[in-house]
Amino acid sequence: MTRERITAALGLAVIAAVGLWIAFHTYWAEETQPGTLQGEAAGNAYYSVERVARALGVHVQRLTSLRVLPPADGVLLVNDFHDVMARRALPQVEHWVESGGRLAVNWGSLWTDPALQTWSGVSTAAVVTHGPGATAPAPANAVSTATSAAATADRDCTVLAVQVGGADTGDSLSLCGGWLGSGFVSKRVPSWALASGNELKLLRVPVGRGSLIVIGPASLLGARTFLRGDTAEAFIAATALARGERLTIYSAGHAEPLLAMLWRVAAPAMLFSGIVLLLVIVRHLPRFGPPLPPPATARRSLAEQIRANARFAWRTRKLHSLREAVLRNLEQTARRHIPGYGLLAPGQRAAELGKRAGIDTATLSAALTQDAVGTPERQRAAIAVLEQCRRLLPVSPRP
Repeated sequence: MTRERITAALGLAVIAAVGLWIAFHTYWAEETQPGTLQGEAAGNAYYSVERVARALGVHVQRLTSLRVLPPADGVLLVNDFHDVMARRALPQVEHWVESGGRLAVNWGSLWTDPALQTWSGVSTAAVVTHGPGATAPAPANAVSTATSAAATADRDCTVLAVQVGGADTGDSLSLCGGWLGSGFVSKRVPSWALASGNELKLLRVPVGRGSLIVIGPASLLGARTFLRGDTAEAFIAATALARGERLTIYSAGHAEPLLAMLWRVAAPAMLFSGIVLLLVIVRHLPRFGPPLPPPATARRSLAEQIRANARFAWRTRKLHSLREAVLRNLEQTARRHIPGYGLLAPGQRAAELGKRAGIDTATLSAALTQDAVGTPERQRAAIAVLEQCRRLLPVSPRP
């Protein structure tokens, strides 16, 4: 064998050995990765809650202000009491609960609002200890029945014991999503609760004729977390929602924007104002190129005006206006050359003009007083007589 063949065989052997080592030391496994939220789920923080509620026959509606509350026969979910408007409406919400409504809030809203803790009798275990009349949470062995379930639960899920009327029922539900908060204590006996050791993580307590539901962190109602484990089942059990009831979700962030409201209320006025504004802008935009110089102001002479009137009259065969213009010119000339002309009678004017211009008085009188409804030939004859008289007046000798 040649040296080249020996080198090629050794290279192939090395490649084969590396391939066999990779084949025996690696394996293929499927791993599920969460995808990005799309559509309505990407912009609606309560998408999963609404879908589950509608699937159970619950009527879901949105509320953008707590000034007008729904009828006190359903559940009002206020997932954020931090904004000023929601805190101002807290007394009205408390009265609504005492009248029979069910209010659901999260752990953060309860923790940051001492007034809500005082009214409901529910406070966080981290800042309030048990006092006289306080309901003792479940004992440490309350979740012993959930040991087998915990073994199969997800790593970020917590198995909690179910309590009804303050007593353990032996059932358990798992809430997923990581940290569940520091837990609660209640001065009232919870109607329904989830407990972990000595802490209540989710509970419903009676207040007046209604109820207050305290959920864990706000993330439990997220689009991803709500459908994991038994979170959806725990929410429905805590709120006691039934088919045909109403779930009202308060969300100040989903209030109608100002521009959208104005367009809905006054779309024609906005459209008209926009068109007017656009026209004003176009009107004041700079023009392309230098502006045209303004036309020079000039007046035509009297002769040009008469010639233009004559051409118009000749084309239209309507000589009345031309005859009136010639007559006015004759009157003005006669007043300048004949003293007292304005005081003479019509007959005297014709005689005076005929004597000075050398024109027959009867012909001149007919031209001065002839009706305007004459034929074009008669009108032309009268115009010629009047114009001839006007031209002869300045050159005629004075008496």
